[in-house]
Amino acid sequence: MSILETERLILRELTPDDTDALFAVLGDPVALKLWPRTFTREQIALGWIPWAMTSYRCFGYGLWAVCLKSTGECIGDCGVAVQLADGRVEDEIGYHLQHKHWGKGYATEAAVACRDYALSKLGMTRLVSMIMPVNVKSRAVAERNGMKVEKEFDKQGIPHLLYVLETKAPEIVVRRVRLEDADSLCACIGSVALERKYLGTTEPFPLENIRKMVGEVVKNGSAQLVAEAGGRIVGWCDALPRPYEGRRHVGVLGMGLLPEYRGRRIGARLLEGCRRMARTAGITRVELEVYASNTRAAALYDRFKFEHEGTKRKARFLDGVYDDILCMAMLFDAP
Repeated sequence: MSILETERLILRELTPDDTDALFAVLGDPVALKLWPRTFTREQIALGWIPWAMTSYRCFGYGLWAVCLKSTGECIGDCGVAVQLADGRVEDEIGYHLQHKHWGKGYATEAAVACRDYALSKLGMTRLVSMIMPVNVKSRAVAERNGMKVEKEFDKQGIPHLLYVLETKAPEIVVRRVRLEDADSLCACIGSVALERKYLGTTEPFPLENIRKMVGEVVKNGSAQLVAEAGGRIVGWCDALPRPYEGRRHVGVLGMGLLPEYRGRRIGARLLEGCRRMARTAGITRVELEVYASNTRAAALYDRFKFEHEGTKRKARFLDGVYDDILCMAMLFDAP
């Protein structure tokens, strides 16, 4: 499906048929000479392209195929992808083009088009690009795209620059939990619990319990993200490991958002970031239970390809109404 057009390019959704075209980029040691490794055809077909297709399904955007308008040839990819950058979930403009098409302005043309699309069509207010300091060509594209360096950080042990374009202060920040978030997080969880619809409890948790939990999460590097708006925690997502021997590879998913922040793609951003953090922390199974009446949450988990493992019939009886509990899980290989 075509997403946007420029003077010389068409950007469309990637399909499995693009494997060879992307292998000409991602499998090329010249094009990826500054990367830690190149990719095999199998890794592209079974990893890179499905990841992009999952992004379309979950977020409505991702990395798109870059095609020459004159011939229809796919020469690489470019787009907006949800990434975890230094503990914060960001929308990144990324671009990867075949070496033979470098120096023709295609990367800048595609990146600028993606920037304009993200700002005008997707309503984004902050965009980033993560680039190694030695990658002068990619840095030049980011700078022509109106981005400036915000900071340097390590990404998987490799120094990267975080290039940023902000049109205004971001309304919502999705990031790792901090110790100072405990009180606001406790209020957020308590508010959702009192709705008596979504959580396993209908009562707020004691503040001392949340403070202890956050302290352990920060100490252990466990997977927990929060959504912050104006200094207030308005949502959370975590996949905390079970404490029992033989079960510590299992993360139990919990998440929630305050009512006024639902339906704005924040839950999807929280879930994607948490999934990545959990995998990095050594979790290989993430499991959850969701009430069947919570159709919005169940649909989100479906989009992220959580598998249905069973149903607990009439598992909750609250306010005179029975509700089923859906049991779902996601598996992935150890990092």
